[in-house]
Amino acid sequence: MQVLAVADVLVLVTMLWLRSLRYVLTGRHYVAFHAATFRWLFPTAYVLRLTNTWLTVLLTVDRYVAVCHPLHAHRLCTMKRTCLQIVSIIVFSVVFCLPRYFEYYFLE
Repeated sequence: MQVLAVADVLVLVTMLWLRSLRYVLTGRHYVAFHAATFRWLFPTAYVLRLTNTWLTVLLTVDRYVAVCHPLHAHRLCTMKRTCLQIVSIIVFSVVFCLPRYFEYYFLE
């Protein structure tokens, strides 16, 4: 599943930026840039982590069906159904984490 790999990489990049680079890089310019990007990057990290978690669950259930119920797998695990489930997970994650984008409005 390439969507899961993309979600993993995006989670790693956002967490690296939010959690690690602020201790390595210093200076006024970095602090100002980090403060400006934090209010939208932090909620985006939540969306990506939630999406990543549920895509992993989707992959696990798909593999469970393929291994434990091979006679029903061709009917239950179609490409159309999987794409619909992936889009549903992404939309649900964005909608669920949408209020987090409005938590840090006071940083302006």
